[in-house]
Amino acid sequence: MVYKVVLNNEMKQKDRKHFIEVVSEEQICRLISNYSWTKQEAEYITKANFTLLRKSEDNGTLKILTAIEQDKPEIIAGVLLLKVEIEPLKLCYVKYIYVEEDHRKRGVAKLLMNKAEEIAKENEIDKIQLNVFEDNIHAIHYYEEIGYQTRHLVMTKNL
Repeated sequence: MVYKVVLNNEMKQKDRKHFIEVVSEEQICRLISNYSWTKQEAEYITKANFTLLRKSEDNGTLKILTAIEQDKPEIIAGVLLLKVEIEPLKLCYVKYIYVEEDHRKRGVAKLLMNKAEEIAKENEIDKIQLNVFEDNIHAIHYYEEIGYQTRHLVMTKNL
C-alpha cells in the first residue's frame, strides 16, 4: 500500500473526529493500565488534553498530520498531532502518534515522523520532543532507531 500525509484542512472534519475518538480510547486504556487510574479519571484527563489540543489547533500551533491510503483517501492509517511552539522556545512536541493496527509495520509511522520533522525545519525549529510510555518497548526502540534519545524521565507513585 502507498500512503500520503495530509494536514488539518485537507482532511474531512468527520473523518478526523472519528479517528481522534479511536486515539482517545487507546489513550484511556493506557492511562488505566499504566497508572491504575479509574476509567472516569482516564476519560477526564484525555478529554482535557484534547480540549487543549483543539485550542492549539484554533490558534494555529497544532498540526494534525493524517496518513491516508493513496488510492483510498477515506482509509485513515495513522495520525500524528504536532504542537509547534515558536515562543518562548522554538520547539515541536509530538503530542500523539497512533497507527491503526492493520497498517502497522508498513512505514506509516516513519511517513508521519518525517513530515513532522519537515514542518519543524520549515519553522526553523531544530528540536522535536515526544513522550512515550515506558512499557511501549516497540515505540521506544523505533524512536531510538530514528535518532531520538532519552533526556528526562517522569516518575510517578500511586498513593
